[in-house]
Amino acid sequence: MTERKTNDGLLRRVLGVAGTHAAVAILGLQIIGAAEAADRVKVEWWNAAGGRLAEITDQLIADFNASQDKYEVVGVGKGNYEETMAATIAAYRVGQQPVLIQAAERGFLTMYSSRAVIPVPELMEKEGYDISWDDFIAPVAGFYLVDGKPAALPFNSSMACPYEAVQFQS
Repeated sequence: MTERKTNDGLLRRVLGVAGTHAAVAILGLQIIGAAEAADRVKVEWWNAAGGRLAEITDQLIADFNASQDKYEVVGVGKGNYEETMAATIAAYRVGQQPVLIQAAERGFLTMYSSRAVIPVPELMEKEGYDISWDDFIAPVAGFYLVDGKPAALPFNSSMACPYEAVQFQS
């Protein structure tokens, strides 16, 4: 019988704060590969972070890579969400897509419907991981449900901050 991995494994560490941030889809585009390999398994992750968010993303990646010796996440900034999506589609067409991408909500269903991506629960089950979707902020994680099942993994989300306009008047 195969031992099941939990959220505390690879995925939890790669995404560090995924359970508390929420909502841009991270979609597996191909299987990570054999973790038993002598060399670190490289996981290419195309992201749409820029400016300060790129610095934070790079630090998350560096922290994860330093925390273990089985996997190496290689972060590649591909511009904004639209540029990242265009690069992903072009790469997929020639068979050179990354393992993971960061996609905006508006591209999620397009990617899911294309069958070019592996829904996260399917990928995690195939790789032997159990995911507790209760670890995610329900309204945000719910955005990625298809037929009542999670199809993508929330990573980060923008949030509207209510304010009183009078406070900004001079």
